[in-house]
Amino acid sequence: FSAGTDPWNSLESIPNSISVYPIPTDNKLYVEGQYDYFTLIDVLGKIVLKSSNVNSLDVSDVNTGVYMLEIIDGDKKYSQKVQIAR
Repeated sequence: FSAGTDPWNSLESIPNSISVYPIPTDNKLYVEGQYDYFTLIDVLGKIVLKSSNVNSLDVSDVNTGVYMLEIIDGDKKYSQKVQIAR
């Protein structure tokens, strides 16, 4: 029995040229570096937030929990787990 690949582990880690902080976060998540856009995805795979190339994301309305931050740069996809805690 196999459930397939785990989408949380199939993406590349974020390179050193992109910074994501603070983790955990409560109100603002900062994403600095060169990229096209990013999405914040919940554990069920639903896109919670999507943003073009901006340096910060207001997550004050997002429920607490663990999310996947997926950063798209051209044909590359990077991912990092992000915790929202209050």
